[in-house]
Amino acid sequence: MESDYSTFMDSAMAMGWSRISNMPLNELNAWIEDPSQMDAFIQELPQVKTLLSEKEMLIAQNRNAAEFNLNLGNPSLADAKESVLKAYEEAKKWKLQFEEKLASLSNLPDSAAEQRSLETTHALLQAAAAEAEDESDRTAQELLNGNISANDFVEAYRPKRVLAHMRKIKCEKLAELLATSDMVQHHRSNP
Repeated sequence: MESDYSTFMDSAMAMGWSRISNMPLNELNAWIEDPSQMDAFIQELPQVKTLLSEKEMLIAQNRNAAEFNLNLGNPSLADAKESVLKAYEEAKKWKLQFEEKLASLSNLPDSAAEQRSLETTHALLQAAAAEAEDESDRTAQELLNGNISANDFVEAYRPKRVLAHMRKIKCEKLAELLATSDMVQHHRSNP
């Protein structure tokens, strides 16, 4: 590549020198007074024109490749963004439902029976969350083992992960409620 460039430059220099050596002195003096004339002379050399045209072609090719790469990645990025937004909206919906149910639970009078019921519910919810987590892990393992296609994996895995996350969040919120309830009961019994 460098030898091609050297050959190319040698050819350009030889052509330039041959044309300059045949120029009258007054034209050379005009170049000294106005360097833009020398620039124009250089730009008119066939080798320079070839280089400039190759440069423009490479720029256009790079621009096309960049646009292609952006467009190639863009649909999957848009799909992923849409998927995240849907999951976020669903999580907000579940959170609202949970908060409503939590509010209705907190409006109920505290009693030992209700406390045990909440603890039982918490234990069951923990088990259900672990089961949902295991189910999503099994689906991921099936993909890794090659038992299911990527499309089937996406369709099966996403709802399982959402369910596992929702159960985990509900479990954590219920644990907070139980901890708060325990503190209130402890405070009531020890004034």
